[in-house]
Amino acid sequence: MSIRRFAVVWLMVIAAAAGALSAVSAGKTLTNDPLTGLPIPPSEDKFNLGNEPMVMDPSQMCKSTMKSDFYTPNGLKMNATAAWYESKLPGFKKVEGWHNSTSIVFYKPDGTAAVALTGMPAPQGQDSGVHGIVYSQFTPALPEKAFAGFATGNVDCR
Repeated sequence: MSIRRFAVVWLMVIAAAAGALSAVSAGKTLTNDPLTGLPIPPSEDKFNLGNEPMVMDPSQMCKSTMKSDFYTPNGLKMNATAAWYESKLPGFKKVEGWHNSTSIVFYKPDGTAAVALTGMPAPQGQDSGVHGIVYSQFTPALPEKAFAGFATGNVDCR
């Protein structure tokens, strides 16, 4: 391969890489979840990737269809994030659990929406980092007693 051809190929590789990096760095930063309309807590975004959710496939939960958006926040702690949600979601109820991980679930008493925080396993009362936040919408509404099972791993659909 001649030096000229090598230089042209190398420039094309650099241009493609630069284009890919600029596309990645153009992520949107959302303040509300598109599925539920509920607020999203601010978290670190060192690389300007945005915080758009991973849209999960709909699934069955009891007799309801559950649609969910999954977020992977950076630098959030469970206690502070739970306090943030308590201030932003008036009227929502809260359940906490320490089944296989630390989890806190906020849900609408009418059973139509929930926000679940999952973190590192930690003894009850101790703080841990938030690993994931899931916003869910239920159609038809999920029975209120089912939400208690979200935090224990034992969902009661009756």
